[in-house]
Amino acid sequence: RLQKEGRADRDPSHLILLARDRVGYSNLVKLVSRAHLEGFYYKPRIDRQLLGEYAQGLIALSGCIGGDVPQLVLAGDLKGASRLAREYAELMGDDSYFLEIQDHGMEEEARVREGLMEISRQTGIPLVATNDCHYVDPGDAEAHDVLLCIQTGSRVEDQRRLRFAGPHFYLSSGDEMAERFAYCPDAVSNSVAIAARCEFEPVLGQRLLPRYEVASGEDADSQLRRAAEDGLRERCEGEPPEAYRERLDYELEVIRQTGFAAYFLIVWDFTKAGRDSGVKIGPGRGSAAGSLVSYSLGITALDPIRYGLIFERFLNPERVSMPDI
Repeated sequence: RLQKEGRADRDPSHLILLARDRVGYSNLVKLVSRAHLEGFYYKPRIDRQLLGEYAQGLIALSGCIGGDVPQLVLAGDLKGASRLAREYAELMGDDSYFLEIQDHGMEEEARVREGLMEISRQTGIPLVATNDCHYVDPGDAEAHDVLLCIQTGSRVEDQRRLRFAGPHFYLSSGDEMAERFAYCPDAVSNSVAIAARCEFEPVLGQRLLPRYEVASGEDADSQLRRAAEDGLRERCEGEPPEAYRERLDYELEVIRQTGFAAYFLIVWDFTKAGRDSGVKIGPGRGSAAGSLVSYSLGITALDPIRYGLIFERFLNPERVSMPDI
């Protein structure tokens, strides 16, 4: 759906999206995924049509001077900027689009502020004062500048390199913002109003795994046991020795107790799919190589009994934590 038309697509415009609630967060996740899977061209990107499909629960800000509305203002096309701002306001709906004004001491920002304030007067679209924050304290400006040089392969003394205009891109306090935008107090208070509307609280402390569909008549534990036993016989080219059977039974019981059978099946599924598709899969890393179940399933390629690797370093019933394969 997203056309590749040259440099304009290599340098897409900016738009700030904030999740207002759980629906908004879900839609934001979908937009990010679609941007990477369907819209990637130099960078992940979306278009306004896709944004409209997933606008529910989101609040949009027009962005810095790299936004498409500010870019039209800078180009002297105030009518076009106003028309586009109205489109965004209609697209987002429910008072969920704001014109974003910033002041880092840049001449372009002054022109954009003047234009956006005029558009706000014409359309009723509210303003919000923001600060483009790239580091926390003003004293971090030099370190940030050096990091920019590292990122872009430039030297500090290069005159034509990417740089930020002055040491103003830090986390400004509320008092600083109120003073900086004293001529437009509603824009400052709107930042607080927007924050108050963003009520989504992520669920923490839970295991959020995909649902693994098991075979009919089985549960995750029984399917894992069957797959691991079949895999171990393949590894051993016949019936496995007693030490292997005992180790496999022990690991499967620990996995059953800790509730991670579905996790092993998920990892087994995508590593098998990778190998079947010709993707290079590594032999395993870290403590996961100590699991005979992982070895039996083909997730890892190291025999933990042969090399004396310890399963409890990977998964321990005395200290239950998410396995890391």
